[in-house]
Amino acid sequence: MRSFGNDGAGGQFGFGDDEFGVGFAYVAHRMIGHGDARANRLIEALRGCLNA
Repeated sequence: MRSFGNDGAGGQFGFGDDEFGVGFAYVAHRMIGHGDARANRLIEALRGCLNA
């Protein structure tokens, strides 16, 4: 993937990938800290959809 984006405190993040033509953002309603498993699971699910 050729992606670009940014993450923030509490697990928020947004990114886009021009190769796949997708943009994605996640905003949490509570802060858990660095390495938020919720965000990681969402990214993995999106990768699975794009590779299918």
